[in-house]
Amino acid sequence: MSFTNRLNNLVDQLKRNDLDALIVTNLKNIYYLTGYFALAGDSIQSFRDPEAVLMVTKKELIIMADKRSAGSVKNVKETRFLEFPYPFSHKALDKILSELGGVKNVGFEADSLIYGEAKDLLGGKKYNFIDASEIIKNLRTTKDPQEIEYLTKAAEVTDLAFQHIVKKINLGMTEKEISREIQAFLFKEGDGVAFGPIVASGVGSAIPHYRPTDKKIKKGDMLLLDFGGAYKGYLGDMTRTIFLGKPTERQKEVYNLVLKAQQEALKTIRPGIRASKPHETVLRFFGTENLAENFLHGTGHGVGLNIHEAPSLSPRGDSKIREGMVFSVEPGLYFENWGGVRIEDVVTVTKDGYRNLTRSSKEMIII
Repeated sequence: MSFTNRLNNLVDQLKRNDLDALIVTNLKNIYYLTGYFALAGDSIQSFRDPEAVLMVTKKELIIMADKRSAGSVKNVKETRFLEFPYPFSHKALDKILSELGGVKNVGFEADSLIYGEAKDLLGGKKYNFIDASEIIKNLRTTKDPQEIEYLTKAAEVTDLAFQHIVKKINLGMTEKEISREIQAFLFKEGDGVAFGPIVASGVGSAIPHYRPTDKKIKKGDMLLLDFGGAYKGYLGDMTRTIFLGKPTERQKEVYNLVLKAQQEALKTIRPGIRASKPHETVLRFFGTENLAENFLHGTGHGVGLNIHEAPSLSPRGDSKIREGMVFSVEPGLYFENWGGVRIEDVVTVTKDGYRNLTRSSKEMIII
């Protein structure tokens, strides 16, 4: 993979923001810029004990690590390797910046550091440290063709996992057993899980971010499944609600309303719209049924190296939708002490609309 275009775009942003250097500590951002897949896997790491730190200047890309990670870090392509002392501190950083020369304004990722570590980093007096968290975040919002290829693969393995689990589910299984079966499949067929699966049966499906329990699924329940696979660091995300036995008239009514709401939201998607428009469309549709208050979350979120990233398809979504963005579309209705229905796909924006990466059927599935 060539990261030249991503680096060039970042250097352009350094120039526009009058930054001489940018310190990248978010591990997902380091992967995005260099292809170095961190052992830790999470976005945020301890700045006092980092696995790797990336320094971006207008002329070069420097990847830094101590002796523990040097063996895997120093061979990252298109970068210069620099070993730093353990533990890392602003004094070590001062030395590195001094050796670069001509550095005054230094960007850093405030949203990837805890307060105490940020305070330590800013302890040096020689440089102007500027929060540049939004720079790479904004670059990552629009996916390049290779990223869309990886996200398509993540969606494919997620679809396969859904097909697999539908065949495996039996009455009497516990929510945790179903969750473990999904995870085992995703680790076997892909690169692991995007997040811990939500497996919510019966009244538990009324809780959008439910945690699976030892409760056994039973006839008459709705079963909400929300999970995603992974491929080369990029993540999938889908939700389907299935029925354990013949659905009641109310269950069918709620399911069809959610499906219709998603269809209405999808119709709005094209470059140039505000990110809040699909959400406003869903709210308006549910409002005609006096059910807006039963829609408890945003309509969607960006998906990429993180499971939740920009853009936000919610009231906060004030950005414009652009070709190449990838995000979920996931309306739902939730009723306390009864249950809930959510249907979620991941789509990518094309020049004149969208392409759905999620291929699983949205017809009612009855087990």
